[in-house]
Amino acid sequence: MNSPLTVPENVSFAEAIAVTEQLMEAIATGNIDQSEIETRVRDLVASRDGARGFFVAYLTDSRPQSDRPSPEICRALSSSEEIVGELLAKNISMSAAMVLTHQRQNHPEMAVDSAKVRDRSARLIRCLNSSVLRENCRQMLESARTGEGIYRSFLEKWGYDDEQRQAIVTALEGAIAAP
Repeated sequence: MNSPLTVPENVSFAEAIAVTEQLMEAIATGNIDQSEIETRVRDLVASRDGARGFFVAYLTDSRPQSDRPSPEICRALSSSEEIVGELLAKNISMSAAMVLTHQRQNHPEMAVDSAKVRDRSARLIRCLNSSVLRENCRQMLESARTGEGIYRSFLEKWGYDDEQRQAIVTALEGAIAAP
């Protein structure tokens, strides 16, 4: 059950997406050891581009395995708390806001996809139970509630309105609530 998956040194965003897609296929077919899953994800999230690519592919994968993050994936993500914490806080926020955007544009299928990414992000936040990640989420919550704080420019960049910011608050509150 040995997989030829490797993560290139200085992995690019596009390479990280491709490696994660291969990883997800190997997991789905049972062609990878649990320890290798942890190693590959750990390698991916060691850099910002690698982590971004991992989340793009993992959170949008069509297979249900992303709905139930394995202990190996959670441990691997915990190995890079700073990068992962910021990206998960942003992923849950963006996907929560996009649910509304797609609903407003009468794109129900896209709204369902965004809700899936939001829910998967919340599950990862809960399984990591990282103080760094929780602090990122609290800071995003503060910015979404008040329009101030360290994520103010992030929220302004995407032009989220009051209803979208409330959806972000709701998603973050649910993710960081005690299980």
